[in-house]
Amino acid sequence: MANKMGMGLDLLLSEVTLGSSESEAAKAQIQQLAVTSLRPGKYQPRVKFKADELQLLADSIKQHGVLQPLVVRQVEGVDGYEIIAGERRWRASQQAGLTQVPAVVHALTDKQAMAVAIIENLQRENLTTWELVQALQHLIDKFNLSHEQVGKLIGYSRVAISNFMRLLDLPKPVQQLLAEEKIEMGHARALLAVTNAAKCIELAKRAADQHLSVRALEAITRVSAAAKHKTSKAARKAASLYQDLANSVAAKLGLTIKVKAKQVTITFKQHDALTKFLQRLERLA
Repeated sequence: MANKMGMGLDLLLSEVTLGSSESEAAKAQIQQLAVTSLRPGKYQPRVKFKADELQLLADSIKQHGVLQPLVVRQVEGVDGYEIIAGERRWRASQQAGLTQVPAVVHALTDKQAMAVAIIENLQRENLTTWELVQALQHLIDKFNLSHEQVGKLIGYSRVAISNFMRLLDLPKPVQQLLAEEKIEMGHARALLAVTNAAKCIELAKRAADQHLSVRALEAITRVSAAAKHKTSKAARKAASLYQDLANSVAAKLGLTIKVKAKQVTITFKQHDALTKFLQRLERLA
């Protein structure tokens, strides 16, 4: 998968270079840019930058320098450069005391910028599941892309994209647990089988609080689904029995009787029929 994503990134950037003028192509070389001239990209899918990881990277940069250049672009009407890929390296470089960082300037469209940002983070496994889902949703909504088109853009299959997007069907509290990394992708996918929202939230909290494995949660959801099926089957059997009894009474009285959700509806075509029925009930009382 990493190789496919790498091909996707190379393809995006090569398309930009091939479609550029000579002067723009010349800019697509490594340059040393002032850290103060750079700003985070508006399509950065990462939300969290862990302090301990940044410090480790800053220590490495102090010793070895920035080994891979950032990918940046110029935005019309805005001074400096927008970071498309490499914000983490930029932040760590500042912590390391660098005043300049190596970067490659590309003329990227918004769609290309967003795709490159997603791919770059995926290659480094920096994105959480929820960050990826949010980024993919943004890509789909902003550019009106199908799951297949998004998959081709970032090197994923259509099925993989669809599986990620299904997580948006989970109740909001479950999504929050996923965003906070208290449950994983596997937990979330297992919870998709739980159609009752309250039960889904209950199981998600249980998985988070008890640190359940994905297999353990899958087993619980299977038991829950089996119990629900058994209850539903018993309820259908009872409803059928009630309706049979109601039909028998209706035939004797010349009425229409419907049973639904433990409620009985009796239809009288004439007032006389209603009067006679009530009189019969009175005699039974």
